[in-house]
Amino acid sequence: MEDRDKYGNYVNEKGVTIKINTDKNGNDHISFYGSDVDKPHDAAHINVNYDKGTWDSVTHGPDKSDTNPGSGGCYLTSACMKYLKEKFDDNCYELKVLRWFRDNFISKKDIDHYYKVAPIIVETIDKTENAMLFIDIFMTI
Repeated sequence: MEDRDKYGNYVNEKGVTIKINTDKNGNDHISFYGSDVDKPHDAAHINVNYDKGTWDSVTHGPDKSDTNPGSGGCYLTSACMKYLKEKFDDNCYELKVLRWFRDNFISKKDIDHYYKVAPIIVETIDKTENAMLFIDIFMTI
């Protein structure tokens, strides 16, 4: 059963605090704290920028000397969103199936490989005159 701390943040049964807030620009921020937010803690912070269709993250340990930034999402999905804009449905049937497949059948090694190769694929698509052809192919797979 979840509970709340003195700031109204969710605290789960393992003591992880989950803080969710929205900034003045309408972007969401989700933070996961390994312990009380007032004490030294491990944490992961996720920031969503809806205008750009991007997110970034930062993780750190109690003394913050091991801070690690991250960003992204699905590179190929981001490429599709860039070209299709409001016509793109991030919760379409095809993406739901791909996510289910990823979560149930793809190994961590393969996912790591994807995050190395996908940026190169997207960069190539961005430089290609017929980029929509690649997007059409991806959306029909």
